[in-house]
Amino acid sequence: MSKIEVHFFFRKPSPAKHSIERLFDVIALHLPQQVHVTNVYSRFSSKGFFPRFFSALDAAFRQASINHITGDIHFFAAFLQSKRTVLTIHDVEVLKRTFGWKHRIIKYFWYTMPIRRVAKLTVISEFSARELLHFVPEAQKKLIVIPNAISSAYVPIDKIFNSEKPIILQIGTKHNKNIERVVDALKGITCKLFILGALSQNQEELLRKSYIEYQLFGNLSLAEVVDLYAKCDFLLFASTYEGFGLPILEAQAVGRPVICSNVASMPDVAGDAALLVNPLDVSDIRAKVMMLIASADLRNALVNNGFENVKRYSAKEIANAYFLVYKELIS
Repeated sequence: MSKIEVHFFFRKPSPAKHSIERLFDVIALHLPQQVHVTNVYSRFSSKGFFPRFFSALDAAFRQASINHITGDIHFFAAFLQSKRTVLTIHDVEVLKRTFGWKHRIIKYFWYTMPIRRVAKLTVISEFSARELLHFVPEAQKKLIVIPNAISSAYVPIDKIFNSEKPIILQIGTKHNKNIERVVDALKGITCKLFILGALSQNQEELLRKSYIEYQLFGNLSLAEVVDLYAKCDFLLFASTYEGFGLPILEAQAVGRPVICSNVASMPDVAGDAALLVNPLDVSDIRAKVMMLIASADLRNALVNNGFENVKRYSAKEIANAYFLVYKELIS
């Protein structure tokens, strides 16, 4: 087969937003040699009508054999050639928290119109597929589930568990990351909280009043993120909503026990390698944290099961799934 030129279309780079970019960097590394990938970044932030319009219009002049909108900037589909464009949708969380005219505008420009315009549509989990079809049933005929891939940078790293004062890793501080309930659950437990993300003033005040020792991290390289997992004793990922939940796999790949929510995509992604909690129940979060700290057998079982679970998300296999989509469009 001759070389396939693929352009990955990304939102404008931002220190606070890089999960989509890192995911597709992993995929690009594992695509077959005949696929040549170029990253195309939006020239403007996705804020306001005119910056979005000119970013999407600019994309029309930067097309390739295959155009792949990697997420977030779904509306780029309006100006890309339909028959050679792939769209990846990560979740529909914004549709679940908006109402009225704002909901209708977002639904049309970020979901209905782009889905109609593209040749292929991928989503990152069966949960995301079900959620999307609830809002846009017509997506069914174009939809393919291709999970997120785990980077080969995440490798097993030994650490003796500190049961006296464990380091607990919290990934993200947005509203769905549920940090307020996590802090409430950890009150009185001797621990240190590693937080990846920027805190609001209210979150800082809550941590101060709860007397929880914490350390804040932001704008980290991939190597620094891996090091953060290596230094922690376990991941506490009590999110209220995730289209996928990649931190679960990242912690499992490094060899750290995981506590995660029993809602959305997370139970499927975690497999039998996580302690599940109700993210809305502070007492349940607290009880599971104390259970994990107290039981070495439980921790060892979760770690061993985690190593098996991450095998389901091989970067090579997931890159090949995208390759098959590209081949179909070329043919």
